[in-house]
Amino acid sequence: SVPLSHYRSPDGGHCDLSAALITWFRTHRGLVDRDIVETAPQYVGVRQDIQSCLAPAEARYMLPIFQDENLIALLRLSEKRNLRPLSSNAVKFLSRITNASAIAFSNSLLFQDISNLKEDLQRQADSLAREIGERQEVETTQLRHEEERFARTLNSGTDVAQKELERIKSS
Repeated sequence: SVPLSHYRSPDGGHCDLSAALITWFRTHRGLVDRDIVETAPQYVGVRQDIQSCLAPAEARYMLPIFQDENLIALLRLSEKRNLRPLSSNAVKFLSRITNASAIAFSNSLLFQDISNLKEDLQRQADSLAREIGERQEVETTQLRHEEERFARTLNSGTDVAQKELERIKSS
């Protein structure tokens, strides 16, 4: 199957998730136990994908973490030291942790989105301020040239008027 998403672990490990596995996780959001995956019929279409995700982390358990319908993380857990399966209370506890983690991840993603928007707005504001400054500079230069041209025209007109006045006085 073709990887749809690439998930990384803090230690640099990774897990490529196929579209089929992500779809399967959407309908089977509970704990995945490596020992059950090998034999249970509900894992038939995704057995190898699940094993591929568990193996690099030497994990026995995997629990998907969703934000709405988006798979945002996978919690992979190693085997217990006593090698016994997780109790139902431990599974419930892990479920609560993943629900709280989903909320925390969601808040973190929202905060990151807001930070990115703030940075984008600041860049746009800085760009606009530079553009306004450049335009003001151009307009100031154009205005100064227009004033100089007007002053020359006015001076020229005044000179002509004075000469004409002198000519009229002398005649």
